[in-house]
Amino acid sequence: MVEIGKGDETALVEVSSNEVLAMSRYTSGDDAGYLLSTRSHDGGLTWSSQTKTNVWGFPAHLLKLSDDRILCSYGFRKSPMGIRAVISDDGV
Repeated sequence: MVEIGKGDETALVEVSSNEVLAMSRYTSGDDAGYLLSTRSHDGGLTWSSQTKTNVWGFPAHLLKLSDDRILCSYGFRKSPMGIRAVISDDGV
């Protein structure tokens, strides 16, 4: 279970009008280092509960591509270290 308030290094991207996606590095327990996802449907006034993703790495950088997919690049701090990226076809 994700503990509220245990995320940092947050990245934001506007997915559509009033819809914002945020990704944060989880900083607690055995799941530390995984990215958390949360979403706002009212321009950032309120947010959904954070959900742990299957992406381990930090910090995240989010970019909306011209075809509306979301690119998430992140630092991978395990061997072999480097920069990795994932693309979401559904905005998640």
